[in-house]
Amino acid sequence: MKTYTKPYRLVLALILLTMMLGIPKGESQTTSNPKYFISYTQTTSTNYEVNVADRNSVMEFEKAGMKPTQEVRNVSMVVNQNNELTTTINIVSSDASEPWMTPPSKIVIDKNGITLFNAQNGVLTQSLYTPEQNQDYLNTKADIAQNGLKGLPTFQALSASDITNLQQQGFAVQTLPGGVIQARKGDTGMMYNNAGMSYELTEYEGPKVLSQTTFKYRTEAGRTVPESRTERANQVTPSGVCVAFVTNTVFSNYQPIGLP
Repeated sequence: MKTYTKPYRLVLALILLTMMLGIPKGESQTTSNPKYFISYTQTTSTNYEVNVADRNSVMEFEKAGMKPTQEVRNVSMVVNQNNELTTTINIVSSDASEPWMTPPSKIVIDKNGITLFNAQNGVLTQSLYTPEQNQDYLNTKADIAQNGLKGLPTFQALSASDITNLQQQGFAVQTLPGGVIQARKGDTGMMYNNAGMSYELTEYEGPKVLSQTTFKYRTEAGRTVPESRTERANQVTPSGVCVAFVTNTVFSNYQPIGLP
């Protein structure tokens, strides 16, 4: 089994989904009279799974890097009357860093770039946008001005036409008990549970699973919102043992304003 490295776009999506709640009073003018506002709490836990038969083969320095962690973040996404988007991540608690590190307590992503702050609200680092990233921001601003803030991801049930499209693209599709729909093409697999409002994406290497991500949704206050995301990535350690790196993220405390 080859070593699995989490794709950058997945990390970026994680960052974007990690941004919404609690901007301290007086911190930013974007919070006064916002056009759109979304906030939520995100709790992320990481763990490692190793087959019992392989545990004695894992080296001590590898075990040291397999410490379970948990991090709680309050995230807010604010759009002001000029359609400028500011995303703030307040890290409420985290045991993911070592004592000698200075982890950020807050991350702000706005029209200027990405800024990391310490617990005293001092700037740790600031990364300005590249020309391409700045253009992406301007495109987002223009899209918000024209179409509004799309808001939270919603569950899209797999329809009969979707199944036909998958088959036309070469996916082998079958319906399992309970109406669950499973599809696979080469090393890409997916499974939809329309009734349970969940779906699963799987990356294979032949018969072996390299990674698997499960998304679950729920209905809250008349809208469908993300409930959790579980990622499993199988990695091969230097000792040759396959380890499942499991990240589970739970979303709660949604507070949307100005959204449909």
